[in-house]
Amino acid sequence: MTKQTDYCEGDELNLESSFGLAKKWQTPSKTITTDKLQIANLTFADSGVYICSAEDSLACISSDTIYIVVHPKTSVVSTSNSPVCVGKIFN
Repeated sequence: MTKQTDYCEGDELNLESSFGLAKKWQTPSKTITTDKLQIANLTFADSGVYICSAEDSLACISSDTIYIVVHPKTSVVSTSNSPVCVGKIFN
């Protein structure tokens, strides 16, 4: 079963695996050999399947998969052309 984790654009992604000796991460855009996978500033393009595979000292390979969803940040714009008096409730 693939796990899903949600992030927002601009968040930091930190993935780490505790199994095996040589670890390889397959991301939506590249393959990286590292113990810890870090992406400092997530974008929508970083959404997708991340697979970590590792080989132990007996040449046995294990892997695990996680699905990362990066949600776009929403923009909030407020405008007003009318004055607001101190103490008055603005609707």
